[in-house]
Amino acid sequence: MTTPDRKFTRFIGIDVGKDCLAVHDSANGQDFSIDNTIASVTAWLTDNQCCACTLIVCEASGGYELTLLDCTARLKLAAHRASANKVKSYIASFGTLAKTDPGDARALARYGEERHNLMTLWGECDVDHRKLQALVLRRDDLLTMRVAEKNRLQAPGLEQDGCGIVRQSCEALIDLLNRQITTIEITMDQLIAASQRLTRKLTVLKTIKGIGQISAISIIAHMPEIGTTTRRKAASLAGLAPHPKDSGKTNKYRKTKGGRKALKRALFMPAMVAAQGNSPLSQHYNHLIKEGKKPIVAMTAIMRKIITIANAKVRDDIIQQQS
Repeated sequence: MTTPDRKFTRFIGIDVGKDCLAVHDSANGQDFSIDNTIASVTAWLTDNQCCACTLIVCEASGGYELTLLDCTARLKLAAHRASANKVKSYIASFGTLAKTDPGDARALARYGEERHNLMTLWGECDVDHRKLQALVLRRDDLLTMRVAEKNRLQAPGLEQDGCGIVRQSCEALIDLLNRQITTIEITMDQLIAASQRLTRKLTVLKTIKGIGQISAISIIAHMPEIGTTTRRKAASLAGLAPHPKDSGKTNKYRKTKGGRKALKRALFMPAMVAAQGNSPLSQHYNHLIKEGKKPIVAMTAIMRKIITIANAKVRDDIIQQQS
């Protein structure tokens, strides 16, 4: 993603559905819909003479928005994928209770008009990164299913008469999941090996205490912005930034919230490893514990340090390549 540096005067809000897109164009105030296909979206963007002063705003919609965003990237048009929660809160701030696709499209156009100076633009996503992200997400799904099957094996009464077939079914499925996970991991390694950019990121991340092959791949997949953002933004994207909750003379406990849950999960095991031994990260962890911090709070601090260190190291490597 890139930071917007242009002046926008035309705002197009698009509510994304599986089969069609509800569109509102601020230039003429019209509401209409188009098919959510590459051909239809490309033709519409071309025929409507969208230019550098146009900003297209949609919200995350389970991947159905990628057809639109890929088309805007190919045509070099400015687009922003908004957080669904932020847009929902924005609409609620007007006291609007009704929900319709055209209404959501109008709200997205207005959202873009009011806040475009704070928005980041969608960039043409690297094909290899898109593939890697899909593989990592699939591996996460397979791991979740394997945990569920292993838990079923521990269910009471499974050894009773007539339950042998249940055990056999669970064990067979676990074996299948293990083979599928191995295949996914081999494919991920091959994909990274074929990409110099991904290989460099992986190499840099693995120099950090606690980050191994799988953890590094997960961080790369869930945080494509790594190395191109600030340390505070990196912590926020990982859901590890403590947010103040102060009012008057009251200073409440600062909690971490928001961010990308998958990225936060990917950092937990590296933090567990880094907290052991005699590294600077483990010393920091022990220092926090001695100060009376709860273990989970200290672990969160280590996770935050790891992602900020990772961001800085990848950034320095990018600068070194460019110099």
